[in-house]
Amino acid sequence: MFERKRQKLSYESSTKAGRHLVATSKWLGLLVISGACQFATAATWCVSPGGACGNASIGAAIKQASPGDTIQVQPGIYNESVVINMPLSLIGAGGGSTIINAIGQSTGIFIDGTAKAPATGISNVIVSGLSVQNANFEGILVGNGSEITISNNQVVNNTRGLNVAAGACPNQPAFETNEG
Repeated sequence: MFERKRQKLSYESSTKAGRHLVATSKWLGLLVISGACQFATAATWCVSPGGACGNASIGAAIKQASPGDTIQVQPGIYNESVVINMPLSLIGAGGGSTIINAIGQSTGIFIDGTAKAPATGISNVIVSGLSVQNANFEGILVGNGSEITISNNQVVNNTRGLNVAAGACPNQPAFETNEG
């Protein structure tokens, strides 16, 4: 469709300069309206302790979300492990005030594109403004992803499941010990 329109506009520009300007203006107007409609469909989900703004857990908001949505996480402590398996933005209020406490969990945040392997899995994910702490292994883990942005986060006190003295990682998932 774009090629056909482009050829028509090109033809009009070489024969009818006045119409070209009108046609181009209409065409650009359609593009602007079309682009606005596409972005308007993305939703923003709110997460707060106790669920005062809609959701009490990040995982619940992700289950409601659609690809391209944004999840805004208010300040507080969230005792959970988060799995992201679609393109979305997970935005906290700041690394020191929005905390994912993953104590007893393998990971704090798992950006999971492994279901699509060996093809490129997940892309267009943003994780920002969070503190991820106390996971047994990884604070933030990306599996089979591209175009993933992880910025302005604090990832601390993870790898709690490692026993350095014994050289062992009890309860570590099989895929973790099968590397190399």
